[in-house]
Amino acid sequence: MTYLIATVDNRSNDTINMYKVIVVTKEGRQIEATAVSDFVDEWCDAFAGEDGDATKYNRGVKLSNESQFYLLPGARGTAILATKSPISSVKRVFVYPAGLFSRVEAHRTS
Repeated sequence: MTYLIATVDNRSNDTINMYKVIVVTKEGRQIEATAVSDFVDEWCDAFAGEDGDATKYNRGVKLSNESQFYLLPGARGTAILATKSPISSVKRVFVYPAGLFSRVEAHRTS
């Protein structure tokens, strides 16, 4: 699992959710990362264990809810995304801040 931590400055007039990020490596591979909450959702059953403990399962649901990312216009925040693939290099980064059809290219600020 590889985690991407992105500092986000929402200069648009819309609420954004960091739908996904695509990293293009120097080798030309495309690696897609989605919100870490997507992975936590998959893990909820594992939290419950073999006995199906509802309290533990609900902790997983709470963690998923708390890890969701929404940023209002003019706000700044930190988004955490994840991918199952390792990222060995970065050539370009494309961000889908508000859904599948809103692609922008990200630029490093520091």
